[in-house]
Amino acid sequence: MDAILVLCRLLHYASALFLFGIGAFQGWLAPQHLARSLDAALGRAVSVAAVIGLLSAVAWLFLASGEMGDGWSDVWSPATWYAVLTDTEFGHVWQIHLLLGAALVSFLVSGWGRHWRLVTVLGAVYLGSLGFIGHAVMLEGAAGRISRASHVVHLLAGGFWLGALVALTACLGKFGDNDLQSDISHALQRFSGLGHLAVAAVVATGFVNVALVLGHWPNDTSSPYQLLLLWKIGLVAVMVGLAVVNRYVLVPKLRDNDASLQALRLFTVVELALGVCVVALVSLFGNLPPK
Repeated sequence: MDAILVLCRLLHYASALFLFGIGAFQGWLAPQHLARSLDAALGRAVSVAAVIGLLSAVAWLFLASGEMGDGWSDVWSPATWYAVLTDTEFGHVWQIHLLLGAALVSFLVSGWGRHWRLVTVLGAVYLGSLGFIGHAVMLEGAAGRISRASHVVHLLAGGFWLGALVALTACLGKFGDNDLQSDISHALQRFSGLGHLAVAAVVATGFVNVALVLGHWPNDTSSPYQLLLLWKIGLVAVMVGLAVVNRYVLVPKLRDNDASLQALRLFTVVELALGVCVVALVSLFGNLPPK
């Protein structure tokens, strides 16, 4: 059951992160002509992400019911689902989360999904609500409120970073279109400016989360939680390095250098793949005791 729950968490976190980040890119970063050219592909992407998100949210509820109950028998028990939803802090959050997931699916498959700014707002609430479960709710009082707020900011900043990379990959595939080059350059500049803030927020809130949840730097490699957390920190550091190279080495040479375009595409895909690995690690150590 644990392995299935980890996979479920991975699918759910990834879909919520991508949905919010793609929506933010289309609604706020991409100039109108560029956004229209990406509408079909990215519209399908967020629709698929929303469906995966809703299905994995339901599966997460079922599996959490089994974990809180008596195993597989309670995974399929409506009475246990109801008890989890009404009698636990996770369940109270999950009621809202499921409603948001269903609303996003309905909104996107109905054909209204091209209203990207509304998708972004719904996606932000949907993603941010994940900051009210798991290790974020271990603490009470002022420390608990800070922990929840920090986790929410961490999720939103990470979602903007990773989801926008998906849209950026699609943009770079259209860089050969002379009519779109100027718009793509503007989108890259906007992403660069906000991307600096997103990366800084991910790093800062990551340190806050470690301090609040663990209480010290993760230096005990005999602890599975701390070992996986160190791997996460290392992968994020590599991602930051790639982002710096992309912004300050490759992007300035983009217009006049095909090699820079190819390198930027490759580094963006690698950065995105590392981000998925980070989400996988979070999905894994999210089920482990921090201490």
